[in-house]
Amino acid sequence: MCARVVDKPQKRLEILRAAMQVFAEQGVSKVKMSDIACRAGIGKGTLYEYFSSKEELTAGVFALFMQDYEDFVGHRLEHLGTASEQIKAFIRLSFEFVAEKEDVLSLILDLWATSVPRSGLDLIDSEISREYRAFIDYIQAILERGIEQGDFRAHRTDLTASMILALLDGLMFQAILGIIDIHDPNVPETIADHLLISLAKIEIDN
Repeated sequence: MCARVVDKPQKRLEILRAAMQVFAEQGVSKVKMSDIACRAGIGKGTLYEYFSSKEELTAGVFALFMQDYEDFVGHRLEHLGTASEQIKAFIRLSFEFVAEKEDVLSLILDLWATSVPRSGLDLIDSEISREYRAFIDYIQAILERGIEQGDFRAHRTDLTASMILALLDGLMFQAILGIIDIHDPNVPETIADHLLISLAKIEIDN
């Protein structure tokens, strides 16, 4: 009898999806590797063949969450012509993505808390830093196109990109607390309008 061929990339993805749900339900700190193995329908030994530690698994879950975010937003921005359209769509789509992921929204807080640099967690910290820097670069590229197209005035696009991402983080935190309604389409619309007005008027020395 031939041995069954395992699609390792697919199995790894299935494990990460299972871990994402367990982390969201129980909280990252309370989850054991055995809990994730059980949800994924595999043995604990098999789980360690894919992830050598809980820290590595947690970093993988964050990377998957951000990849889902990038896929959701990026594919819908490609057809938009101007930087202003892309910025406005980026804000709206970010809200739509979080609304779709509401069942794992509490996981964001856990991942943020886990990302605080401390002994033994350098792997998680470096993964989260890498993902954040990639998104800052992505937003910065849009802002620079806006300057080239004449939509935005010249400014420190790196800082503005960081500010936009921080703004979204803060809004998502308020959504978790129930302060803002992520399902209200007027919320991202208003935020995007104010942001575009600021980008059109700001003038900061490089």
